[in-house]
Amino acid sequence: MCSVPIEKDEGCAQMLCKRCKHVFCWYCLASLDDDFLLRHYDKGPCKNKLGHSRASVIWHRTQV
Repeated sequence: MCSVPIEKDEGCAQMLCKRCKHVFCWYCLASLDDDFLLRHYDKGPCKNKLGHSRASVIWHRTQV
């Protein structure tokens, strides 16, 4: 959203921009801002590509 370069070197597919707090999928760049339960990873080309347990990712998202 803010055009800051982001590099992924490990971790899950849910990405969070530290500048603008936009949350998105690393694989397809879809916005996850309105997808708190991460249903994006339940179907389609990114199915099962989250990379961590859903619970741990949701917990982390509540901490930032």
